[in-house]
Amino acid sequence: SWFAGIFGHHFDDHLPSIAYLRTQVPRDYKFLLLDTKLGRGVLKFLDQEFYDRIVWVQEHEVVLVLGNLYVSRIHPTYPLMWGCARPYDYLRGWIQQKLPDVPQERNVVFYSRGSSDTAHGRVLDPAQEREVLTRIRAAMDKYNRPEKDIIIFTGQDENGNTLSIEQQFEIFRSAKTIIGPHGAGMLGNLMWVDPRPEECQNRVQALEFIPGDESTQVQPLYHSMHMRWRIWPVDFNVLLYTKESTPKITKINLQDLDDALEGMWGPTTTTTETSLENNR
Repeated sequence: SWFAGIFGHHFDDHLPSIAYLRTQVPRDYKFLLLDTKLGRGVLKFLDQEFYDRIVWVQEHEVVLVLGNLYVSRIHPTYPLMWGCARPYDYLRGWIQQKLPDVPQERNVVFYSRGSSDTAHGRVLDPAQEREVLTRIRAAMDKYNRPEKDIIIFTGQDENGNTLSIEQQFEIFRSAKTIIGPHGAGMLGNLMWVDPRPEECQNRVQALEFIPGDESTQVQPLYHSMHMRWRIWPVDFNVLLYTKESTPKITKINLQDLDDALEGMWGPTTTTTETSLENNR
């Protein structure tokens, strides 16, 4: 199953596959895709020319195709982010081609769960979240960070309306650092960060809160799953939930947060000057 219309799976599973298939067939070929509001919104924003090649099919609708028909079959037990994750290379190239610009003013984006658009719990304890934001701001001052501000991203605006795909793109393309709990709002939108940084030190930094061996109860399927975005050019870091966390409310060790921010931002941080030529 591709979990049609589900935000995280759309970015994890649909788009890399579509990006790959887009390069394998002639430009006059049409694409038959299941009609979802999310699918329409993402592809129309990303590539209007490709969007015009799509025939949107309703669930249970029967379509008669005259001529050649190519069917993409993705094995349901082998997510694309595992292994070498080659389809992501095609997606990175597509985004770079259509959306190449990176703003000069950059921000820290903090992903806050708990809005009406968020399912599956894993909400960071509200009192602790306030302290987390205070410590992030203090670390920005301490390490003289270049980010202009902290943007608290919930997926909604101040009136509770879901942000458009373009608005979410603008927020995450402006990110220099992204911090927050595991979830589609953070990891799905990670695809909008700069896909082709010139140097390793220009990569976006990410700090994701995930369940570990002492907090598997939060999300057993994904505990310690910290390698899933290695194909994207992100300086990826993780922080484990504490054992007091539940599937609904989570907590982290605040000293671990301070240590993680020092490791990412502090003066002792070193970055290997590695060419990204293999990822181009």
